[in-house]
Amino acid sequence: MSPGGPAGGLRRALPPRARRPDRGRAGRWGRGLSAAPVALRFAQRRLHHGARLRHRTVRGARARWPARADAAVTCAVSYELDWATPPGWADAVARQPLALLSDHAHCELKAAASAMTLIKRSSDRPGLALRLMPLVREETEHLQRVLRELDARGAGLGEDLPSPYARGLLSAARRGGPPDVVFLDSLLVSALIELRSHERMAALADCEALASLAPLYRSLCEAEARHGSLFLQLARESTDERCVAARWDELAALEGRLIAGLPFAPRMHSGPPP
Repeated sequence: MSPGGPAGGLRRALPPRARRPDRGRAGRWGRGLSAAPVALRFAQRRLHHGARLRHRTVRGARARWPARADAAVTCAVSYELDWATPPGWADAVARQPLALLSDHAHCELKAAASAMTLIKRSSDRPGLALRLMPLVREETEHLQRVLRELDARGAGLGEDLPSPYARGLLSAARRGGPPDVVFLDSLLVSALIELRSHERMAALADCEALASLAPLYRSLCEAEARHGSLFLQLARESTDERCVAARWDELAALEGRLIAGLPFAPRMHSGPPP
């Protein structure tokens, strides 16, 4: 799910470097989810067409895979959010469910548009469209589900408000230089947004004040995790894994600072409650 525009703390287990100290990262897949979402268990469900991802261990808003088969050195890399949403966020946004649902619907709409834009701008990359089109369809289905929830409550889509979260992330993505660099940043920004959305939806699914929406958020948060995994896999296939890890480190740290400093609002990617 994207809050707007085309997409793109790392903790690494890359020997011999030691893991850096914890900085308040997201701790679990989400309240009420004791393990990785079923949709991320490769043995039970493939991510998307052509994906070769195999899930090993997932803790917090992160995903870990073995190195690519063609890698010279086998190493495990985990990608995660750099800042954990405070526990009170879900209860705070639940006070204005219509505003939250409206913002969520716009996020799903823009996520589908962002993936289609990425396909168009990277039309020379074999297989990319085939792997992203299932995501486009799924984001559109998510939009329909959220619109039904709004309609059931007598509300429409509502105004599309500017997103300081999206603006901040997109401004950090490299727009000039080699195409591979631009492509990598687009993928990593998209992955960050999907993983943040997963973390937020997991919190909403466990919010008592939103009990009627719990089935929606629980099912959608699994999809967000899969989408994030797909973007990360595409990034890992596009260049050397160490380059991906280093850039993720930079962007995830920026994303954490960005969302932690945003004002609170009944939106999917707002800052912490007062």
